[in-house]
Amino acid sequence: MIATINKQQLLRLKDELIQAIYIVNNQKQRETPKFLSYLNVMKKNIETCIDCDYDGLEELVGYLCDDWTMACKVDYGLGTWYVKDDNIDIKATENRKFDQAIIEIDKILQTNHIMARTWYDSNDLHNIGLSFNKCKNDWDTMINDIINKYGLIKSEIAVIPDDIWTYAKYLSIASDNNSLINWFSKEIPGFGYLAPLEIVKLVNGENILRSFMMDITI
Repeated sequence: MIATINKQQLLRLKDELIQAIYIVNNQKQRETPKFLSYLNVMKKNIETCIDCDYDGLEELVGYLCDDWTMACKVDYGLGTWYVKDDNIDIKATENRKFDQAIIEIDKILQTNHIMARTWYDSNDLHNIGLSFNKCKNDWDTMINDIINKYGLIKSEIAVIPDDIWTYAKYLSIASDNNSLINWFSKEIPGFGYLAPLEIVKLVNGENILRSFMMDITI
């Protein structure tokens, strides 16, 4: 069923599209995401409708929903795209803004295509590292059980502690050591799109990474 949108919601929709487009246009990635053309078409069509005193608003909503659905398809990547930045705080801030915009668009159009994501700034990560102390005994018990059954496996990456490497092997995150080395360098959605190798280099980074690893379900 196509959503019913009033004039106020249409103006809000335009504002959120402008925000999302602005963030995409100002990101550092060289490649322009495929979904951007659909957002630009949606924005232009809304502006045309407003200029025509909202004539054809009901018909416009159908086109907006179609364009939005196309933008959200996996091949076009709107729901999985994110701002990449070496600065953790900038990355978290910009992606929160982007997610807020596209979630609001999805809400207005009543399409339910977008899922909320979690982003971590440096303060969040600091608190996660501190909170690990509360579950350290659980981690130690779990690791000791694994070591007693399978032995401690020496890490293939200098900055990754043996216990974290052993746990990753126990979880069968990757099929072989080379694949696991590659996994530690990837930005993991469940870790706020941060790479384990990036996390472990932070202050108290090993415990931050241990905390994230404990949340991985087998």
